[in-house]
Amino acid sequence: QYFKRASQMNYAPAQYHLGVAYENGFGVKQNIKTAMSYYTKSAKQFYPDAEYTLAKLYNEGIKVKQNKQLAKYWYDKASKHGDMYAKTALADMYAKKNPALATKYYKQAAKKGDADAQYKIATMAQQGKVVARDDKQAVSWYISAAKNGNVDAQNSLGQMYQNGYGVKRDLKKAFQLYKQASSYGNAKAMNNLGNMYANGYGVAKDKVKAYEYYKKSANLGNIEGQYHVGVAYASGQGIQKSHK
Repeated sequence: QYFKRASQMNYAPAQYHLGVAYENGFGVKQNIKTAMSYYTKSAKQFYPDAEYTLAKLYNEGIKVKQNKQLAKYWYDKASKHGDMYAKTALADMYAKKNPALATKYYKQAAKKGDADAQYKIATMAQQGKVVARDDKQAVSWYISAAKNGNVDAQNSLGQMYQNGYGVKRDLKKAFQLYKQASSYGNAKAMNNLGNMYANGYGVAKDKVKAYEYYKKSANLGNIEGQYHVGVAYASGQGIQKSHK
């Protein structure tokens, strides 16, 4: 009721929140057309949250007809108005056709604290794609992304510590990072944790625990985890031997 009153006075934040209400059926009957109308009114007043939401809806094409051009248009608007997530989304859209421009947006978003962008910049630095290979720079961005909750970054940082890439080799630190990422359901980290237990890297060797993590990883569809489960059954390591 109060959002509607404020919206009628052309107040952009209220128009945005009315859009959210109609999109999700919060206190009103769900109506995506009405939601889009309010989002558009708000976005035309340069409200970043509305611009980003419009872009996301057009990009996904689930609730409204997909329109990549409008998605790019509104992501660009939101990006120019300081939305770091819009910068990352815009970079994703340019990644294949214009990697240099994508990198520019990733860096801008990364500097603003977007964990996804930080992870992608770190990966690019590690692989030497678009930007020059720089393992130390990769580690720095992986650390930032990991601190900001990016689980893939936690796993990748673990690999950097395990192998001594861009940082002094530290198997215990690698183990801790794999365990952290694993606790959030990261299949690659679970497989890596299995390897740590299997070989006694950073932790006491334990074939049973190695098998348990390989199995968890395999159940989530990780190919390496599935392979290691097969090896465990064939050799009887951590599980009763079986060739079935």
